[in-house]
Amino acid sequence: MMNEIVVAASIYFGVMALLFMLSKHFDWEKRGVTVGPLFLILKTSHLNKKLESISRRGRRLWRVMANIGVPLAIGQMVYIIYFMSQNLFNLTYKTSEAAGMVLLLPGLTVSLETLPYIIVALAVVLVTHESAHALAGLTDSVPLKSAGIFLAFVIPGGFVELDEEHLERSPLSTKLRVYSAGSSANLAAWMLVTLLFINFTATLSPLYEGPSGILVSGI
Repeated sequence: MMNEIVVAASIYFGVMALLFMLSKHFDWEKRGVTVGPLFLILKTSHLNKKLESISRRGRRLWRVMANIGVPLAIGQMVYIIYFMSQNLFNLTYKTSEAAGMVLLLPGLTVSLETLPYIIVALAVVLVTHESAHALAGLTDSVPLKSAGIFLAFVIPGGFVELDEEHLERSPLSTKLRVYSAGSSANLAAWMLVTLLFINFTATLSPLYEGPSGILVSGI
């Protein structure tokens, strides 16, 4: 296990060092690529027109969804504060009842076999979350400057870069819609996936071939 960790760390630091040197030599920042000692940022404006087009086609729908997202986000915030406070209390006084938390580190706390599924899940979360922020902003005429992904050490993430000065001058209602859009979209995606699994027979099972014949479980 220790050898695998050393090899993985060596490869990671070697690749990051190589990317850092190449970025400085070829001036990748002009192309939206920023490489630091332990981080990598890929930024692009090529998605702007597509997101702007989507926001224009469903402006009324996005506005309604963004308005609904505000109380949903506030509710999530209240629940998270309650959950974290309760868990902190349990960690202090009732250790056996505390919920465990583990940092996801590929090769350490997450097996390489499981990693592809986690990457897919993260991609869905990031695309849903950041697209919602962008659409909420564009619906309220807040310009979109760029979008991108990043890797901070081994933790991936994504972002959309709205015009902060324009957003700062916007009404409170606009700010609430933009700030709450991401978490509300993630909640909606979770509810949709949960609904699909609850109705597995009608929604997902047709995509799988059922077993033929008779299964004998015992004699």
